[in-house]
Amino acid sequence: VVILQYGLILYDLILQDIDIATNTSILKNILTWLDQNKCIEGDSFVWKNVKDNPRYGLKAGYISAMTQGEAISFYLRMYELFQEDKYLSYAQKAYNFLSKSYEEGGTKRIDNKGYLWYEEYPSSTPSFVLNGFVYTVFGIYDLYKKTQDPSVKKDFDECIRTLSANVHRYDVGYWSVYDLLHKELVMAYYQKNVHVPQMEALFFLTNNPVFLKYKTKWEKTLNPINILFVEIMYRVRYRWFWLSKKLN
Repeated sequence: VVILQYGLILYDLILQDIDIATNTSILKNILTWLDQNKCIEGDSFVWKNVKDNPRYGLKAGYISAMTQGEAISFYLRMYELFQEDKYLSYAQKAYNFLSKSYEEGGTKRIDNKGYLWYEEYPSSTPSFVLNGFVYTVFGIYDLYKKTQDPSVKKDFDECIRTLSANVHRYDVGYWSVYDLLHKELVMAYYQKNVHVPQMEALFFLTNNPVFLKYKTKWEKTLNPINILFVEIMYRVRYRWFWLSKKLN
């Protein structure tokens, strides 16, 4: 994920005519790394996490929908930059994995109300991480924008239906939470630089007022009192964690 996000930043710098030669060279290194580290599963390209994630009960080798979504977005930009058809094909192969359900070893879930989710962390108990789902949706949108494939558009529309109906569950009145499993408050930096911009982008793409509502609300929560409270809560949580380990 970090490597893909780095690549997206470099592409943005190239669009701004910033250090084009150097950034293009690094992008080629990223493409080589992605190729060397991909796994082929049927008609899909996937990238597997190499470390356990005890927080979500995942062993090394799990696949994240966020990785797949950002790979889609990255490869489509590389297709635009280098005009090589293989990168469009690679974006499609990253997308193909998203059709695989959790029960089949994938990241796709349909909840008990019929809403479609793609899991950043495909934990046994659904975690429904907000930011990872949204980044996946951005990848799906990018692919539809390029291909005009109606099946991709259907997935995008279903994801927007899920988000518009469930985004309120991430709101605790004075702040937002990271997921629906642990419901932990996000850090102030995260609130400002991830959740708020994501809501703004979703509103821009869909014109759905619910996203503007939470973009505006979460932006307003970024006041000194709330930020101090969240920082205190994080300090208490970490101290309690280490104390619990010592006592046990």
